[in-house]
Amino acid sequence: SLIEMANAQHRLDPLDFAVHTGDNFDNALENEAMRYLDLLRGTTTTTGPVSGLACQPDGQSAGTEDFANDQVNACTSLPVSLAGKLRGFDPSIPQYVSTGNHDLLIQGNVAVLPSFREMALAFGRHFLHIDEFVNIHFDSRDRCAGGTEADHNGHGFGLVDETRRCDERVENDSYYSFERGGIRHVVLDTVNDDYFQTNENLGFMPNEGVTGHDVVTGLSEGALDIAQWEWLQAQIEAADANGQLVILYSHHTMNSFYNEYFDPLCGPPGCFSDVLAQMGFVGRDQVRAKLDTYRNLLAWVGGHTHQHRVTAVPSESSDGFWNIETAGLLDMPQESRIIEIWADPSKRKGVIALDPIGHLYAPGRELAESDGQHDAVVAAGQPEDRRVLLWFDIPAGYAVPGHGGSR
Repeated sequence: SLIEMANAQHRLDPLDFAVHTGDNFDNALENEAMRYLDLLRGTTTTTGPVSGLACQPDGQSAGTEDFANDQVNACTSLPVSLAGKLRGFDPSIPQYVSTGNHDLLIQGNVAVLPSFREMALAFGRHFLHIDEFVNIHFDSRDRCAGGTEADHNGHGFGLVDETRRCDERVENDSYYSFERGGIRHVVLDTVNDDYFQTNENLGFMPNEGVTGHDVVTGLSEGALDIAQWEWLQAQIEAADANGQLVILYSHHTMNSFYNEYFDPLCGPPGCFSDVLAQMGFVGRDQVRAKLDTYRNLLAWVGGHTHQHRVTAVPSESSDGFWNIETAGLLDMPQESRIIEIWADPSKRKGVIALDPIGHLYAPGRELAESDGQHDAVVAAGQPEDRRVLLWFDIPAGYAVPGHGGSR
């Protein structure tokens, strides 16, 4: 339903591109990735492109007590009522993807260990590793080939530098950048799915008494590994040298990165910030301190918190930037955002216009409203978080974005 709404908007006023900011599926499973990509492309996939497992049609349960259709020992393809009827996004809208913690971690918290993969296989399912997650976005299933126009360069993953895309370090294949409307758009991978492997390499595994239960079972919040952090700084600085403004996109934003809140979780081998550093990641405090120095950073766009929230991030040495979060599609109010950027060359001022876009799928709204764990009022945000204009100055020496509006 949301795709149909977006396509209708595109026919009225064309969109330049779409960015899916992670948690595109729930449990790091191949069949979930297949369903998601089927929705994007308007296709119906019945065999796992990585595992080769055959998926049976989903009977689409008639109600919450219809366990016969809910619990099956095999992966499922799309519900029968939808198979063959999907239209997918208009192919003229480039679709770019970033990773969320639910895309690469079990229930968004637990790293996929080999034993978990064996258990899943017994039930006809396959957990995706990061390289498989990236590959599944390419029609050719070969990230090294860089994708095609039809698959939008592997939904963005084909835009990764070719040397990095084809080396043996698959954890560096999931972040990239592109240019549109005179702005450099940088898509990050803020998920720490290699947490357990990193700890094994360091020779220690913190127990629950050291860093807290949520941390031990996985890293649901955001951080950047050192290689990506250095790459991000180089991207912003290269854009600065070219007189370009920059927008960041990722699942976690400034408000959902690991930060000083976790410092009380101390013990051998140190406080959580120390553990994070030893693991080879940087959290919010280090990232924020450096981003404050860049004059060309315009905004950071993401999700994770499942709520509309806009935060001004001030800086003493620059104009700061806007931190923009958006509600989740399955949780009330079940909205995405249209983001438009307008600029006045004569006054060297611009505005980011935010406009929520919902969908009309009545059964989905009924389920969302019945979710006892979710606060629809908080998720919807205040009026200044929803339909709002965010003003910015264009410093001297920087190109004015686009020609009129860019969406």
